Amino acid sequence: LMYKNNLPMTKENIKQFEAYQSGTNKLLNDINSITKNISELLKSPQDVSTDSVPSLAEDKQNYSIAQGLSNKDNAIESDPSTPEAPVQPEVLSNSQDTLKKVLQINGKLIDILYNDSTNSTNVTLGNPLGSLLSPEELTVLGKAIEQKIADQTQLPANIPSDLMQQVTNGILSLDDTMKLINYLSLPADNQAGTVITKLLDQFAPLQDNIVTIADTFNLSERTTLLEYMGDFPDDSGIKSQIENGSVTLQKLLTYIHQNLAQSDNKTAMKLLQAPEYSKLMENAFLQKWTLTPEKIAKKTPVQELYQNLQEDIEKLSQLSKEGKASSETLQIRESLKNLQENVTFMKDLNQMITYLGLPVQLKDQKLHSELYVYTRKKALQESPDNISVLLHLDMTHLGSLNIHIQMSHSLIQAKFCAEDKEAGQIIAKNIPLLEEALGRKGYELHAELVDTYEKPDFSKDFIEENSLDTAVKRYTFDIRT
Repeated sequence: LMYKNNLPMTKENIKQFEAYQSGTNKLLNDINSITKNISELLKSPQDVSTDSVPSLAEDKQNYSIAQGLSNKDNAIESDPSTPEAPVQPEVLSNSQDTLKKVLQINGKLIDILYNDSTNSTNVTLGNPLGSLLSPEELTVLGKAIEQKIADQTQLPANIPSDLMQQVTNGILSLDDTMKLINYLSLPADNQAGTVITKLLDQFAPLQDNIVTIADTFNLSERTTLLEYMGDFPDDSGIKSQIENGSVTLQKLLTYIHQNLAQSDNKTAMKLLQAPEYSKLMENAFLQKWTLTPEKIAKKTPVQELYQNLQEDIEKLSQLSKEGKASSETLQIRESLKNLQENVTFMKDLNQMITYLGLPVQLKDQKLHSELYVYTRKKALQESPDNISVLLHLDMTHLGSLNIHIQMSHSLIQAKFCAEDKEAGQIIAKNIPLLEEALGRKGYELHAELVDTYEKPDFSKDFIEENSLDTAVKRYTFDIRT
């Protein structure tokens, strides 16, 4: 079958082909494995426990003692009343070297998360307004906000008292500004509207990163995280944002990394190896490597997803070789390798048919989905408005679901096939809502529930079916030759 369909006959492709045949090809499996173990990369190369990492003050004290003892004669070593020798300076420096190495790895992880090629503007949510707007534009925006605030009877408690000064001086961050603009419902049809539109254009590509800590952390976990931060400075009231859950994952991870270098060794290592920090990293990578409803609204969400995956796999594979070798890091390497092979096989497969594995993240669940396009590539190029597809979903609560879709221009015909009968009843009840929603988008939907669910068969339904089209072509020849 691979030979007939011109799929490269490599060991890796054969392995993936078999996985697709057996249904064990889910991208989400490897993504979950990698994200759950990602914090293992931050473990010390020397495997130093957090309790053995001295604080900066302890470093200085031990160093002074060691220096003093080095000036005494050797007789002190044989005196039974002499206390145990303190940690020597060269040993103490190891803990600082260890922290430096771990901080480098942490910085690379954050760089992988938020500095990718899909954000060509290099603008981040934390960018101050002064780097995005001119002084004149800052003044216009400041006046518009001031006017709106004057009209408000009640404002959120976490709005700083020097808000206007932060806006006009260009100090307020992009994400905080957009939250304020949305809260105040600033008009977009006046002079300030032009400035707001400019900010929106720069903010739109970054909306993947607006997930807040409240989405995954309860109050107790947020409080524990704050305790780990110790004496970190409270930049722009960020600690209150952590406490109330309004801070974004990107802003929080960036803030923590920027302040770790100024912390004492023990505080920094305890924070980096805390389960709460591991959870932060896990959720940040899951957010980047899955499709959300917000991402689907963008023009090229799937293209960006796979571009990010390919780039990040390569960077993480290299990074996994820098840390301590453990069963967890070896698991990461194996999962990264399998994920890379899966993506490569999918690219080869798409030369023949259109197939996409889509890891999806909804509010309270992650799900594996597959999109098969029945329409042949050549026919699709000739008539892109006529398409026939199968969307297969493995839902946490609704079970497995097939959606057969035929689309001709703005007319959509859909058949829902649910493996679970109760789930089917829920879907049937809500089909009118879907028809109404698509109607507002300019589409006419005719949908029905059918009770003939069959699990898609990768070989039978797609590969073998496609082979019939290519079989004759293999034996055509030029009679003149």
